[in-house]
Amino acid sequence: MVFSVLSYTGDELRLTPSNNVEVSDSVGSEQWNLETARVSRIPGGSQRVDKLMYTFKVQRKSLFLVLNIMLPIIFIAAINILVFILPAESGERLSYSVTVLLALAVYMTLVGENLPKSSEPMSILSYYLLGTLLISTMITVVTIFNLDIYHRSGEVTQRDGSLARKIHFTSCRCKGRNTVAKVKVAFAADEKKERPLESRNDTREVTWHDVSYALDRIGLVLFTLVSLLVNTVFLIRLKYNS
Repeated sequence: MVFSVLSYTGDELRLTPSNNVEVSDSVGSEQWNLETARVSRIPGGSQRVDKLMYTFKVQRKSLFLVLNIMLPIIFIAAINILVFILPAESGERLSYSVTVLLALAVYMTLVGENLPKSSEPMSILSYYLLGTLLISTMITVVTIFNLDIYHRSGEVTQRDGSLARKIHFTSCRCKGRNTVAKVKVAFAADEKKERPLESRNDTREVTWHDVSYALDRIGLVLFTLVSLLVNTVFLIRLKYNS
């Protein structure tokens, strides 16, 4: 806030600030904290007026926004990724994904009504909501294509079959299971020995269900990483207010 007397120049009227700003009688706010308050003099001279500039630095009390806006959005975005764990046989994958997408869209509308209607600058929260909504839309699209693959009939192409085998074996290794089956083969009438053979998953025919399972694993890992990246960038931007 800038105070001046427009009728007199700096040579005619000199404004002298006090040493500090008295804020002991100020009333506290439920939404803001007053961090600093200072006053400075802008000299006018013979052509301009003296000015006193009071500068107040306030910080928003963020607990309400965190509990009622940020955390619900983060939780909704987190459960959206679980659509890749939901079995395709349940018939609820698409409805689950669309429900989460609609929940984010409604939440974005509610939050947008309480934000300033300004394009310059845009709220960081608006960008975060848009990014989360975009991820949810991509998850819904991937779910639709994955269900189409799951219900396909016919032979699986060699490329898709190879992808399904690799994803399946990688998943088995991550779970600590042995991907090479050991069977007993008789080498003599009175002697048996274990010999490692190729896993039965290599010899059996790969179905479209296996390809769908492989895409689920890829989608689960990919969208988890993307969601973590978006949330990390959002929190860093909030931390440094850029």
